[in-house]
Amino acid sequence: MTVDAPAARSLRSVQPSLVRSIWSLLANVRFALAMILLLVLLTFLGTAISQVPPPMRQNPLLVERWLLAMERQYGPLTPILDRTGAFNVFEAPAYRALLALLTVSVAACTLRRAPAIWRNIFITTPQRRPAYYASSPLHARTEIGPMSVHVAVRATRFALEAHGYRTVLDEDKPNPTIYADRYRFFRLATFVNHLGLIMILGGGTMTGLLGQRDDGLVVPVGSSRPVGLDTPYVVRVDSFSDEYHLGGAARDYRSEVAIIDGNREVARATIRVNEPLTIGPVRLHQAYFGQAIVVDVARNGRSIFRDAVPLAYTALPYGFRPVGFFELPTENLAIDLVAPDPASEDVPAGQIAVFGYPLRSSDAIFTGVLSQREPQRWRDLEFTFLRETQFTGLQAVRDPGAPVFFVAAALMLGGILAVLYFPHRRVYALIDSDAGTATLWLAGHAARDPNFEDEFRSIVARTSRELMAAEAGS
Repeated sequence: MTVDAPAARSLRSVQPSLVRSIWSLLANVRFALAMILLLVLLTFLGTAISQVPPPMRQNPLLVERWLLAMERQYGPLTPILDRTGAFNVFEAPAYRALLALLTVSVAACTLRRAPAIWRNIFITTPQRRPAYYASSPLHARTEIGPMSVHVAVRATRFALEAHGYRTVLDEDKPNPTIYADRYRFFRLATFVNHLGLIMILGGGTMTGLLGQRDDGLVVPVGSSRPVGLDTPYVVRVDSFSDEYHLGGAARDYRSEVAIIDGNREVARATIRVNEPLTIGPVRLHQAYFGQAIVVDVARNGRSIFRDAVPLAYTALPYGFRPVGFFELPTENLAIDLVAPDPASEDVPAGQIAVFGYPLRSSDAIFTGVLSQREPQRWRDLEFTFLRETQFTGLQAVRDPGAPVFFVAAALMLGGILAVLYFPHRRVYALIDSDAGTATLWLAGHAARDPNFEDEFRSIVARTSRELMAAEAGS
């Protein structure tokens, strides 16, 4: 196939034009604001619509039971909300993609501003028209008198440099100008601040795409559970302690844990709220604690389930009382254990309610109340409430973006402090001799700096003293 020359040029121009269009869109501040507003809207939806509780997210059984309970609140909309990710907004791919796009947009906006900031730092712009000085909010004017222009220039530069200003003299024309500035390199702090923002957004994106988190690592005392998060570790809780102030508020609670890798204990530590245990790429935080029930289920005298069941969750059908779950797959049963209700005499303190459901069903096929050490039968199954114990709730986090957040926070704080305390201050000076009598004009500029006016007045006063001293000396 042959393509004529105009058509070939047209084809070659498509790609650069497309790149420019994409760049213009990403570097558009309105586009970045639109994404921020969209993120705010999604965040509002994630707050207004019930979200899958963090402790349940890693357990498909608990998620399924939670969705069944939500049907009472959202009715036929429940499957739609589930498929669209409305019940898990902050973990949804769309939310993470929007966060990544905002990161790129902020970076593009920063790069687009870079040339202008660079010019303000390294390129001087002398002002030669007296009209500029007369219209400036901060300006001063004084007649030099008979002294030479060279002496006036030297006195003005000395006054400016005495205040810490860098001066650049332009004598190419009959009316010389002086450009003076201070803290010019601190304008680069804008880039530092933006870099911190970009790193925070990037760290959030990295955490969303590569990070893992399990807020529901619930381990009864004396039991072991896999840490998960693509690690081979198993955590065993040997003991749990909680202490309280006289007023009833918790003073301290801590877990004594051991980390097992295969058949080998690799770590042992005390975990508190602000004292996590780091093992490999995972951090384990103490998050919460509560009651657990040790239950035995036997069939024909043979135990088929014996473990501590943490009452670590709440469920709408039970009036948000503490609930624990376990499955008996061989019996096609899901069992709920529900804590006593202080407002009712149906399940008094020291007992536990038990509900049996077919797997993937919300219709109970049997209910009962278990007293400690008193077996209850259903068909050929015998349920026994053996004793009470405690569980500890751990938060397992594998977050590759965490170090990025710390660096980003330091950069943003440093950038903000630099911009606030060291704003770029500029002073322009012009010696105008066109009207026959030489006149010195001074004008100052510093954006968002309420203290600059006092400094400019001091510069004007110092310049007047230097001019008077130069005149007396001449």
